[in-house]
Amino acid sequence: MAQFFRHITCYNKRGIIMRVTPEDVLTKIYQLQSIQDKAGNHNHMFGVDTLSMLFDTPFDYMMNILEILKEKGQVAMTELKTKRTGKNNVAYVSLK
Repeated sequence: MAQFFRHITCYNKRGIIMRVTPEDVLTKIYQLQSIQDKAGNHNHMFGVDTLSMLFDTPFDYMMNILEILKEKGQVAMTELKTKRTGKNNVAYVSLK
């Protein structure tokens, strides 16, 4: 199954090469979901901007990775919307 995923190489904000696989992102989503379950929050929606911050990767690269997972049917994503309070775009992702 490890060969099923391809990695995406990008540079983080500090200029360090990052190789983030969709499998890494999926594992992190499972971990975040587990934490939310233990805290009693059963929403299970995570912002793409939050995931990109956790992996220290640019937003666009995280969106590319999540698109791969979406094509495989492993996650569901909301439409990309502009936040009311700021200029940042945000989309939410959850496990299917």
